[in-house]
Amino acid sequence: MLRPFVQNSVGPARLSKILREFHMLRYDKLKLQYLDAATYRTKSPTLKMNTTHWKFPKSSEYKNNSKYASSLPFATYLKYMYTFTMKFYKPLIDAEMVKLGGIIFKGDHSFKIIKKLGKINGSSVFTALYTVCNEYEEVVLMLLVHTKSLTHSEETFTKSFQNYSLQGQEPPLIFFTDNVLGHQKFLEDCLPSLKTNVEHIVIPKATEENNVSVSNLPADVAVHEYTTAKQINDMATKIMNDLGDAFVEGSSDDSKAVYLGFDLEWVVYQKKERFYRRTSLIQIAYILDVFLLRLCMLPKKTDRGNHQLPTKLEQLLKCPQIFKIGKNVASDLRKLTKDYGIVTNGAFELSKFCVDKGAIKSTGLSLLSI
Repeated sequence: MLRPFVQNSVGPARLSKILREFHMLRYDKLKLQYLDAATYRTKSPTLKMNTTHWKFPKSSEYKNNSKYASSLPFATYLKYMYTFTMKFYKPLIDAEMVKLGGIIFKGDHSFKIIKKLGKINGSSVFTALYTVCNEYEEVVLMLLVHTKSLTHSEETFTKSFQNYSLQGQEPPLIFFTDNVLGHQKFLEDCLPSLKTNVEHIVIPKATEENNVSVSNLPADVAVHEYTTAKQINDMATKIMNDLGDAFVEGSSDDSKAVYLGFDLEWVVYQKKERFYRRTSLIQIAYILDVFLLRLCMLPKKTDRGNHQLPTKLEQLLKCPQIFKIGKNVASDLRKLTKDYGIVTNGAFELSKFCVDKGAIKSTGLSLLSI
């Protein structure tokens, strides 16, 4: 009876309490019968009871050794009996575990049961419980180990899996473990079948040439890098000349909008808190040209001690008819307002546009996912 209890998480201590409940239930029933009979005879006494003034004695207590004398097995006794009995079943259980077989195994260490075991001078004798299961989650091997290393379990591993060949079972082909590099040599030595039809793949180390795939720009797209205020003003002037002064100033009757690809980059550094430096790069895509405006290379103003945007670029950013397209572009424009004190207009959020058109389901996707 104790074995199925233990298999279902009912240990000796809990089983002792269950048995006590059964004993107390039997005692309560007997006491109820006695008191019920005493009550009946008190109401309907016999002739002898009337003449002698006979009284019923008090019912026996549960722990009265001279009367009821109940005996109950304690948890220590149940634990000893279970351990003593299981010694005779151990060879049979081991034989049944060997018969389980399997070609896919997984091994893992568990540290929870160690907390339940006794200690010597405050230290646990064992460190972990190592368990090996097959593909059906059946336990084929279980060991109390002193360390996470498997080298001291070599004899047990070898003898356990040698029975596979004796019984004509298929040898294991796959073994899952959470420490492949540490356990690989040991497992391959104990289980040579794990090396059957296995090809070791050498992963090359990442270098500047092979760590990322190379993407080529289309041949008709030109990339321009500008580092001076004159170059940036000339670029902005070229775009505004294509559109016309009236369009930029908002006095043109042409209602057709113009769209620029827009993005910002800045440096983030962290000590005790996270700090964002001033915008260092503006990226603008216009027709077949990509402009990289390196604001970090502009000279500082001596009176204010910070960068000032070139006047033509500032005029381009303020124009409400020139829409700036990008992911989180509104945040980028607010960043420019915070860094340079200019009011920008014409934010066109790419993710919201794609959601409205049904191309994507969430605005939280990255630009690459979009």
